[in-house]
Amino acid sequence: MAVAGFLLLALLRSKIRYLGAGIAALATVLVVVAPSEPPPDMVIAEDGNLVAIVRGQVLAPNRPHPPDFIFDQWRMALAAERDQPPQLLEGVNAIRRRDIQGRSERLSAVELRNARDALRQAATSAENRFVCLKGVWCTATHDSGYVVTIVENPAYFGAACDTADIVVTPARLRTTRCRSGALLFTGENLRRFGAAEVRIDDQGSPVVTTAYTRLDRPWIRHRAYN
Repeated sequence: MAVAGFLLLALLRSKIRYLGAGIAALATVLVVVAPSEPPPDMVIAEDGNLVAIVRGQVLAPNRPHPPDFIFDQWRMALAAERDQPPQLLEGVNAIRRRDIQGRSERLSAVELRNARDALRQAATSAENRFVCLKGVWCTATHDSGYVVTIVENPAYFGAACDTADIVVTPARLRTTRCRSGALLFTGENLRRFGAAEVRIDDQGSPVVTTAYTRLDRPWIRHRAYN
């Protein structure tokens, strides 16, 4: 609307051109008084390696030193003034076994139970801030009550699904969902649809917005393929 008003004002020479000024002014007023879209509660980079919880003007990333290129864009877009770095766990041993093909081996029943306990304990220890076992997982409880976990070591994927409401992994897994019903973002679907925002609405449900909703544009069709 503002562009149309400007064009009328700039291109016409009759008195009608003053109508353009009125249209531009009306458009400006509508922009100012119209309700703005509420900010997201968390943002997810398109490779799944960087996630941040948004709380007011504070960004809490899952990495102590997030990449500047992405994180600076988030800071500007969300008008964030302060960062809350993750808390790194010390003295906790992670299972890092690999098979002959170099893939992470599944946890035993005892290891899986211990992993669930560790994730639950970490998630409740600091609200709106990630607690991380370096190179393995990070988890946090948002003030909505939602638990979000990022899994770097695929061996812990099942434990993350069992204990979190939102799971993010950069791994390109074959599965598209958690059996527990947790909302899942994998390297595969993030590649297809790009970076994501999650907002918890007034009913307590997650609302997801992705950078791309369709892959019919020539410059993004490659996202549909490996």
